Amino acid sequence: MPVRSRYHPFLKKFIFILYFFANWSLAQTNEFKFDSTCFLIGLLNDYNGRIESNHPDFKDKVAYFFCSERNFALLLQDSLKRHSIQHEYKDEGRAGIVVRSRQFSNMIQNFYKKERYEPLVFETDVDIEYPSYILRLEFSKFDTRDKCLSFLMGTFLKYGVLKNDKMILTYANSMSHYETAYRVAKRLKMKKIRKIISNNTVPAKQQLEFILPQNYLAIFEHLKKIKPLNISCN
Repeated sequence: MPVRSRYHPFLKKFIFILYFFANWSLAQTNEFKFDSTCFLIGLLNDYNGRIESNHPDFKDKVAYFFCSERNFALLLQDSLKRHSIQHEYKDEGRAGIVVRSRQFSNMIQNFYKKERYEPLVFETDVDIEYPSYILRLEFSKFDTRDKCLSFLMGTFLKYGVLKNDKMILTYANSMSHYETAYRVAKRLKMKKIRKIISNNTVPAKQQLEFILPQNYLAIFEHLKKIKPLNISCN
């Protein structure tokens, strides 16, 4: 089914190349099967963690993107369309973009562990408490190399840069995505893995660096060429 975007026509080509290349790159050795769910999880924001709640601001919320990340939001939207996943895409201009989907939330819930969070209470509903949960990724769910590599592909597009054969992933206040990426890198036998955490900054900065083995390098060199860019909010 063709992928369409009213705002960024290049995304049609991007999605086609991404999915084709993901399946072709290691197909010659029958070693890799692209996992679209794990790829999309890699794309999700984890600033201060993901919250599950029936509060209207959080109900069925899959992802939030800053206005400068509109290309990433559209990539997620077009990927959901490609897989016929019902969703709501709301672009609020400089306030950012919110993507909601009950269907996709149900699809990925097994990848997360729920921890009870303080009930959400807002000034507009002082007498109402909404039971809420922090969702933390469970590394044990990424139990195959296919899932790990697909997750890392999405993670690279959202958080990464590639300098020669070194990948650098940069997070802010990540509750579990950062740690999952670290464990995925170890499972994939990346080289010279290095964690750098700066807790004396606001927000806290978390960085992960590692060297890609040759059998993975071609994948990420290709993704680097078609990686969406941040844009001006004006």
